[in-house]
Amino acid sequence: MRAQNASSPAGSGARQLDWHPTRSVEVEIQNEIDDLDQMREAINSRRRARGQDELTEDEVNERVAEDLRALRDLGGGSA
Repeated sequence: MRAQNASSPAGSGARQLDWHPTRSVEVEIQNEIDDLDQMREAINSRRRARGQDELTEDEVNERVAEDLRALRDLGGGSA
């Protein structure tokens, strides 16, 4: 491991480059919400086509939680 040169600037690479995210946290959160809504609509569209009842947001969330638990139990996830 190389020691940091005393003349090198302190801080992260982002700070050194004066980098800032292109989107605000609020926009990122809204994008996530929109993505989840689109996924639920796609699931329900297929279910309607098969004559099945639609899933609620809570049911979709529970299915995701079950999948994450299964991955963790198999040693395949970091959740």
